[in-house]
Amino acid sequence: MAFQDQTLTCRDCGKPFTWTASE
Repeated sequence: MAFQDQTLTCRDCGKPFTWTASE
C-alpha cells in the first residue's frame, strides 16, 4: 500500500486534518 499525504477526518474531534506518511 502506497503512503501519501491525504486529508482524513479525526474520529475523536471530528475535524479534518492532513495526515502525512512521514509522521
